Amino acid sequence: MTVDVVVVVISLVVVSLVLSVICIALAAVALSAPSAQPAPKAAAPAPRAAAPQRTARVARASSSARAVRMPTAPRQARTTPRVPGTVIPKLYMAGGYRLLANITEPVIDVCSFRDGLLVLLVYGNMVYRTDEVDYHLPATETIVSIVSFNNTVIGLSDDGRLFEFIFVSEDNYSWKPYLQSLSGIYYINATGTGDVLWVQMPEKGLAFDKTLDVVARKELTSDTVRVYGTDLSEYIDIERGTCTGMLTDGTSVPDVYDGAWQESVFWPTSYAQYEAGVQRVRSLFGTLYYVLARD
Repeated sequence: MTVDVVVVVISLVVVSLVLSVICIALAAVALSAPSAQPAPKAAAPAPRAAAPQRTARVARASSSARAVRMPTAPRQARTTPRVPGTVIPKLYMAGGYRLLANITEPVIDVCSFRDGLLVLLVYGNMVYRTDEVDYHLPATETIVSIVSFNNTVIGLSDDGRLFEFIFVSEDNYSWKPYLQSLSGIYYINATGTGDVLWVQMPEKGLAFDKTLDVVARKELTSDTVRVYGTDLSEYIDIERGTCTGMLTDGTSVPDVYDGAWQESVFWPTSYAQYEAGVQRVRSLFGTLYYVLARD
């Protein structure tokens, strides 16, 4: 064997040994590293509106950590005499979380207002609940129902008139007469967008847009109420005398006395549930709120 051949053979052996060492080192590194995991899925998109998240923080903030503001000028607030054994209606979020646990007055309604909640108590007293402050507002009118419409709140008085809520501060708020040509009103509702106000009087209902033009009307019996969903095309007419409802598409809904829409789905409450204490249901900021008379 010539010297050149020997040199070639030795070179090949050396290269083979080097490659073997490299392979062993790579294998050792692979064994010591954690196993690969699939990339995490992108987080679900946030709700279209930021208001639900803000309101959730408002609702769940501890009452002890919140500021409370009341009018500095004396205002007489009517209150309900406490009768032993009487169940006081309270405000709850879906899931059973109670709001305004320090309020002893009966709750009768709730709606969205600006970046928070306006809670209606008996005799028209109110609590305006924002991110950090609870404004306790004694009544200036005897309001029995409230809805959000056109970036404000419309209230129905106990004598069948409409009012618009004006709020500047705890010392500067009032109810201003609204749509004064209407009277004998017994029920109001509004779309989830706040673009349409529904007003019911004996034998008829009228839907008003933001310019207060009538955009829909219907003859209805006095025991029928309309509950709107997101917009004018989404509603249910509920005949409370028979506890039956009729959706926009003509679908009949049995055993329904009240309810609320959430994400284009109607959540009914039956008369039995109403008798058991479910006095009102509202869909606000993507969450269901209940006025419940229970211990």
